[in-house]
Amino acid sequence: MKEQIKTGLQDAAPANLSRTLIAYEPVWAIGAEKPMSTRQMHEMAIFIRKTIVEMKGEKGMKIKILYGGSIDDTNAREMIEEGDVQGLLVGRASTDAEKFSALIKSLA
Repeated sequence: MKEQIKTGLQDAAPANLSRTLIAYEPVWAIGAEKPMSTRQMHEMAIFIRKTIVEMKGEKGMKIKILYGGSIDDTNAREMIEEGDVQGLLVGRASTDAEKFSALIKSLA
């Protein structure tokens, strides 16, 4: 993971980090019924930011992180509030209008 971050951001100017998004989805969560816990995501967000700060300095704290992986109306709000993410990549729930509507309502 650390090498992926370093490779992906090697040419990024520190001044542009506040406009940069990191999308994170654990491989094991792709298509799974259960997402990672908010605590696990919070720890991953810390790891991501720490890696970027090591590379680019304190501007790395401005990076925005999106979580993808089994997000639905039962866990979306909690992931935003406790997972240290600024957005979600919605997969399966986005293909069903009722499920997607429920997800959006859960965030309101």
